[in-house]
Amino acid sequence: MDYITKETLDKYVKGKSVIKLKDFAELFEKEFGITVPLSEKVNYEKLAEEQKRKLTKAIFSNEDVLEQLRKASNERDYIGNDEEAMQIIREARNGE
Repeated sequence: MDYITKETLDKYVKGKSVIKLKDFAELFEKEFGITVPLSEKVNYEKLAEEQKRKLTKAIFSNEDVLEQLRKASNERDYIGNDEEAMQIIREARNGE
């Protein structure tokens, strides 16, 4: 069935002035055989910001991680000029 009658709806809301979501969830389950889980929508944007703060704090409070970052920074190979960069690109493209 893709619809319900007003009488069936009245059976679930029972003349209430305020209808709760759980009333609708119960109606869908009993009348249509559809389970509707009720949970709050996760705000992933907010969650991502919270995770960034926590991870940043964890990284910068861990001396082992900071030491690895220092070593990586000191061991980088830098390209000194544009010609050197072009030479690396040519070699990567087999001289093309």
